[in-house]
Amino acid sequence: MLARRLFVLLLAFLLIITFLITRAYYLLLLIVLLFSLIVKSVFCMLMMYRKITFQFLQSENEMNLVFRGKGFFPVGRIKIEIVINNLFLDTSLSQSKQFLVCGGSVYIPLDESLFHLGKSVISIKSCRIIDMLGIFSKKIRCQEKMESFCYPYIDESYRKLNAQVNEKLRNYNQQKNEDYDIREYREGDSVKDIHYKVSYRQSKLMIKDKYKDAGLMMKLFLDLSGDEEDCRQVLSYLYQFVCHLTIQKSKCQVQWYSKNKLMEEKISDLKEYEEALHTILSNPKADGEDFVHAEWVITKMGIEGGE
Repeated sequence: MLARRLFVLLLAFLLIITFLITRAYYLLLLIVLLFSLIVKSVFCMLMMYRKITFQFLQSENEMNLVFRGKGFFPVGRIKIEIVINNLFLDTSLSQSKQFLVCGGSVYIPLDESLFHLGKSVISIKSCRIIDMLGIFSKKIRCQEKMESFCYPYIDESYRKLNAQVNEKLRNYNQQKNEDYDIREYREGDSVKDIHYKVSYRQSKLMIKDKYKDAGLMMKLFLDLSGDEEDCRQVLSYLYQFVCHLTIQKSKCQVQWYSKNKLMEEKISDLKEYEEALHTILSNPKADGEDFVHAEWVITKMGIEGGE
């Protein structure tokens, strides 16, 4: 842009000097025309500057930055830098765009390769409007932001129920349901809960006092210390595990590390899975391989535990 300014100044200076020497009036017309173009270019740019708006629009297949403005044709071009901060992967990527504007709306598609697994915050880092001659520019303040989620794709291999995991869950639930204490019979207790062998040995009625919460808040740990693809596999296995929970009518307490902080959510169905997934993807994943003792563990290799 500086080179263009110097070129225009040099051209104007040469035309003025030549006119003063030769007194050729056609040179005077060229000088007037040159300065008229410069004034018009700056005027159009300033008129457009006051009426510019930006908006992020997301559809199922793509995301666009929509520019809207009103001005005189021709106006010039917009130079803009878009920053995408991924909260889950803790990364920041940028994309620069330049496009011609002349009033009306312009749709600028954003590069899909910049969007990765997790919650992304898209914002405009810098924006400048440049006049039609490319000589002058003015900075535009933009505070437009948008949040976007990129969820793990659950393919058919994860949607199919795993017979081994299903059997482990069934045995686990059965074992928990069989846990009980022995206490003396109280009025109102069900006859079905009488433990006859113990009652015979102790010569008084004894009752199987089952745990009221035998339905079963099992603990599940997610290993999110790997790269993006590893985390994608872990979250896909979590979906498969929740499908088993729904069938078994169980629930679990999911724990995972977000950087150095241990986080947890309760899941009993696919709706709560989506809420937990939203929380997982909105926080940075683990830095190191920290583990918590749990009855079930999900790693990139699959679902383990329930022994």
